[in-house]
Amino acid sequence: MDKTLRSALILLLITALAGLLVGLAHQLTSEPIRLAREREKTEALRRALPAAETFRPFETGTPLPGVISVEEGVADERTVGLCVLLDSSGYAGPIRLLVGIDTDGAITGLEILSLSETPGLGSNAAEEPFRERFKGASAPLAVTKNTPGAGEIEALSGATITTKAVVDGVNLALELFSKDLSRAIGREKDGAQAVPAGGETE
Repeated sequence: MDKTLRSALILLLITALAGLLVGLAHQLTSEPIRLAREREKTEALRRALPAAETFRPFETGTPLPGVISVEEGVADERTVGLCVLLDSSGYAGPIRLLVGIDTDGAITGLEILSLSETPGLGSNAAEEPFRERFKGASAPLAVTKNTPGAGEIEALSGATITTKAVVDGVNLALELFSKDLSRAIGREKDGAQAVPAGGETE
């Protein structure tokens, strides 16, 4: 056999084997990755809305820019609130938030799922001390650099833009609640059923 042809066949076999191994590795890892992501999502939902036992997609009648999805929290077959997944424009890029809201319109939890803000400044928005500032609050919220009063969130030091982005996102989630879930809860109270569906300083 010609030496050049033999080399080409060997290269072809190596390429085919490599492709087969890559495909096999993908099949072996894709399902565990999917399950891990589902588990992370469920854990985030439960942290944001602790009263819920299960979650189901909620179909809103009010599409709002930035809102990705809405999950209805259910316990004892009754709606206990919702979780709104959304993106808000931060200092260095989108900030992905998960906001839990109970049936009274109060925030039960805030999860920062991803952000690319300035390390040591805006990145502190993902830390628990900042997220705890939102618990129990309701709309509308505003940012302040002073001692916060009712309806105010104290800005992170050196990260006012990031703070405002998070507050804007939370206000968006609360707006969606006031337009959609409040009506669904009202229907449940009337005996009807809710509608589910399956660097510069900042």
